[in-house]
Amino acid sequence: MQRVLTDISGVVAAQTERGEKTKESPFGENYITTLLGDLDEPVFTTERDRIVQRRAALLNQLQLSSLAIPLEYVSHAIQLIDGQTNTEPDEDLRPPFVADALWTMTPGIGLAVSTADCGGILVADSTQPLVAAIHSGHAQSVRALPYRTIKQLPANPKNLKVYVSPLADVYSYEVSADFRGNFIDYFKRHFTSLGLDPADYFAEQELNVWTSREHKSPVVKIGTGFDNRRLILDQLLAAGILEANITVDQRNTMNPTQNLHSYRLDGYVRDEDAEMIARSPSGAQLSTIGISADA
Repeated sequence: MQRVLTDISGVVAAQTERGEKTKESPFGENYITTLLGDLDEPVFTTERDRIVQRRAALLNQLQLSSLAIPLEYVSHAIQLIDGQTNTEPDEDLRPPFVADALWTMTPGIGLAVSTADCGGILVADSTQPLVAAIHSGHAQSVRALPYRTIKQLPANPKNLKVYVSPLADVYSYEVSADFRGNFIDYFKRHFTSLGLDPADYFAEQELNVWTSREHKSPVVKIGTGFDNRRLILDQLLAAGILEANITVDQRNTMNPTQNLHSYRLDGYVRDEDAEMIARSPSGAQLSTIGISADA
């Protein structure tokens, strides 16, 4: 676990990582969430108790009393979490609410989003007790969720400090021509007011695509890369956040040497040319933030 946003009094925040894969923990010894197809896998039965223990340890380390993890079904919903919100998952650890962004002004509540190539965005106000957590993959970024969340918060954006988690970078995140065309068309139709050109977030270039976690060297191929990291950053800036207040973790989740969960690395079975031929389960890491109980 890596502590982040450590310079803001009364705020606790952390980024988890994958950890080493073991026989007992095939998704990594730090696996702490449930996501991306693994709920119905036999391994989940053996992992459940470990996940509960790891979540309790995370809360203890951050000195928080509860953990709100949304069910991320590309809802694009922005939800306030307060002392009256039910944050307890069911017996299968499924969250009780659906959202892609959470915010709170209530001390003791941890907000967490799970990612495995998407961006996890943690936000903290340096002048008042207010924090937020945003899950932004391509489906959220094309709908300007980072921008819309910042605009919805009862805060001056200039007082906000932000951490952006590791994600799939532009040199590994290969997309099709149809993906690019649909993305650009949707963004132009709905978010021209942001002053951003969606075509700027795609590049025809050399890509580094790993065929499996066991292969330490990637397949180099020409393709179209999607720069979600840059799009997230530009939306935060467009919302009024100062660039000096944004910390971007430059690690690439699709690079196995980084030891991070990656849906496209673990969840795609690829041939020797890095073309996807099947899918398999993948784990995810958590981006977590909260206001200290004694803040």
